[in-house]
Amino acid sequence: MASNYLTRTAKKKAKKTIKKNPLSVVIALVFLVVFLGIGMLMGWFITSKDGFTLNNEDKNITISLGGTYAEDGAIVTAYGVDLSKYLVIDTFNADGDKVDNIDTSVNNEYVVVYYLKITDEPSNILEKFAFDKYKDYQQVRRIIVGEGVNNG
Repeated sequence: MASNYLTRTAKKKAKKTIKKNPLSVVIALVFLVVFLGIGMLMGWFITSKDGFTLNNEDKNITISLGGTYAEDGAIVTAYGVDLSKYLVIDTFNADGDKVDNIDTSVNNEYVVVYYLKITDEPSNILEKFAFDKYKDYQQVRRIIVGEGVNNG
């Protein structure tokens, strides 16, 4: 009962205040709109450079026999936090076997998979929050080693 009385009393006081000062309602609405706009702009600004991108953005690379392959890696950024230290790169041959490096002495195809994995506890809450954005995401690059193909 007491809570109903307090609610009715608060509503009556609010209505009286609004009737006495209608300008205060307008000012409050203006502040609300302005701060919502600022919040949206800050959200856009903080996430505008987010991405999980391959360095040397080629997803398909062809290497001639005996050529060289240099791993270019990837850059992962979320909410302005660089997550590259959590980047894992696995390479698989055409049979699906995990390999340590790409053998350019024989014709073959490889798939290089880039993903994030926490190996050490994130140093702060923002880093943990940022990691969650890309934890189930991966990038894939296909490497073809073949005779007579120019290194590309």
